[in-house]
Amino acid sequence: MKKVKNPEYILFDVGNVLVYKVSHEDENVAKLLNLTREEYRKMLDKIIDEQTKSEKLAFKNMNTVKKEKAYLDKFHKKICDYLGIDFDTEFINKMTNCRMKGDFALKEDTISALKILGKKYRLGIFSNALPSRRVHELKIGNLYKYFDHIFISKEIGLEKPDPKAYEYVLSEIGVGGDKIMFVDDKIEYLKGAATAGIDNLVLYRNKETSKKYPMIESLSELIDLLNLK
Repeated sequence: MKKVKNPEYILFDVGNVLVYKVSHEDENVAKLLNLTREEYRKMLDKIIDEQTKSEKLAFKNMNTVKKEKAYLDKFHKKICDYLGIDFDTEFINKMTNCRMKGDFALKEDTISALKILGKKYRLGIFSNALPSRRVHELKIGNLYKYFDHIFISKEIGLEKPDPKAYEYVLSEIGVGGDKIMFVDDKIEYLKGAATAGIDNLVLYRNKETSKKYPMIESLSELIDLLNLK
């Protein structure tokens, strides 16, 4: 297992690293529709699979919160029609809010650790997410204010683990890959970062484990890993 190097800049994933889901959006939408999560998921997969080219293009180009809401509202009306459910604007808004304002909470040590890390390093975020992540999850506890850069995949049109995504992020940050530490909970995304020249990689242990990368289960452990006392 590689040891960590002292970086100039630390880049973080968001989900399962800085925040966690209290409840899943699939469960919350399913409850509104009086379905089990399994029933909802099966129907959802079918509707997504049968989307038209224009609907798929709308999802691909969904790079603003306004476009995201418009897409989700239309999609949720389609679900209601599929199920034969009468709906009004209020009901569609409830469904869309379950997606755009997910039930997230900050991990216990997120803010305290970021305050310590921010005194020595520049900090950034690179998250595979919809635009609403910026205006919801990253506003919990004013999380966004601790970061110099925030990169949301839907906004930049590139996502992990595409090497071009990391290359874009590096160019925007203006720091070489050898001076970056990247923290993510998915091994696939760490591997993608490595192809772009980032080799100071840390796995946030969630569902995946590895003997190749240093692993942490909290940001407090990252502070210990960097010998910040």
